Amino acid sequence: MRILLLSPHYGRGGAEKVLYDQAIFLSRECYVEEAVFDFSVGERFYNTGFTAHRLDRKGLWSKLGAAGRLVSRCLQLRSLVKQKRYDVVISHMDGANWVNILSFSSAKKFLVVHGTILHDRNISKLLQFFRIRVIFPFLYNLANRSVGVSGGITQELISCGVKNSVALQNTFDVDGILSLSTFGVDEKLEPIFIGAITLVTSGRLARQKNQASLIDIVCELRMRGVPARLVILGDGELRSFLLDVAKRRGLRVYDIWDDSPQNMDVDFEVCFLGHVSNPYAYLVRSDIFLFPSSWEGFPLALCEAMICGLPIVSSDCPTGPREILSSPYDDASLCDTNFQVVGNGILAPIPGDELVNRAWVNAILELLGNALLRERLAASAKDAGLAMDHSEGLRKWMQILRE
Repeated sequence: MRILLLSPHYGRGGAEKVLYDQAIFLSRECYVEEAVFDFSVGERFYNTGFTAHRLDRKGLWSKLGAAGRLVSRCLQLRSLVKQKRYDVVISHMDGANWVNILSFSSAKKFLVVHGTILHDRNISKLLQFFRIRVIFPFLYNLANRSVGVSGGITQELISCGVKNSVALQNTFDVDGILSLSTFGVDEKLEPIFIGAITLVTSGRLARQKNQASLIDIVCELRMRGVPARLVILGDGELRSFLLDVAKRRGLRVYDIWDDSPQNMDVDFEVCFLGHVSNPYAYLVRSDIFLFPSSWEGFPLALCEAMICGLPIVSSDCPTGPREILSSPYDDASLCDTNFQVVGNGILAPIPGDELVNRAWVNAILELLGNALLRERLAASAKDAGLAMDHSEGLRKWMQILRE
């Protein structure tokens, strides 16, 4: 089977990581190539080494604005499918999904939806109305399958009238993560994981990820006499804002981007470590993983922390965390103002205001004060994470590709 994986651009995000992983595991049984709109947008951080095509040749259509570029990319994809004789095109993210459908190529079309449809606050109300009323119910039903990366996203697709929906959760290179977690961290950063309770979070520094709330939570823990240290892995557009928030709170901040010498003997309270090539080595040296997102799809960072065996405190945001952390026997009602212990971790309301932040503080204190609970949740999280291996992803994808 000849497969083309299509995405708008390269980058370091979760969708790009999923596409990379999918290319690797599908290549065990299929011939795989890639296509993006423009090589110049985003760094090819996850590089499969497979043949990659660019769908952004300059021409008459490309001079006619966004609509013209859409038509141009559709025509280029149609031509590429005909030339290369692909059997299947699997597209990731909105723009690529639209091009895949509207190319009207001879290949089977599978559209992968990574983020919540109904709760993404980065989408304007006008575009959201157009997506829900037109794009999803009409265009997405033209594909062979629309694949939600979580059950929650798939339910949203169905509620928008997409009848060909199926849920296929993201999977992971479990053995690779476990192997990398045994490696050391940057020698100069080792003191960060000594002498304090390390609370770690990982993700793009962006509005969606809501890291600012964790800074307030660490302040509250420190005020209660808890020697907590927040370690933030990742980078993004809110870097300067978050650094400023931490400093305005009067916290001692380690800043990986600061070129001036920083005394590692200082009792840092918030540590910004930026992008690290091996986050798993940092995760296993931490005590608790915190995940405060305002909305999600199927959060990779949360699952990777589970595979590394960390106890989890996560926001009960749409979509993903409850689906990942809870068991069939847990109360399915959303958290309101208090935390809820579930099968594989602790769910709490989306942090931000003082009352909800207090629930997070209490959840962390509960874990720190109850070793049996902490060990049980860490073990159950790891067991659930180990079950998310790529072998299961390959089996399920091959099943729907052969339908």
